[in-house]
Amino acid sequence: MIEQLKPGGTLVIPLGRQHFGQDLLTIRKDAQGRTEERRILPAAFVPSTGSAEE
Repeated sequence: MIEQLKPGGTLVIPLGRQHFGQDLLTIRKDAQGRTEERRILPAAFVPSTGSAEE
């Protein structure tokens, strides 16, 4: 996943096990391909349910 991130790009993802607490994380890739990881805040992402028509 990180390999697909372009230089200058930012990936924002929840990290951790569902229902056990997660952190919102950003991963940035600089022009040289180095990455920097930063935990932003606690999060609780849940899967979507139902259809888009609801």
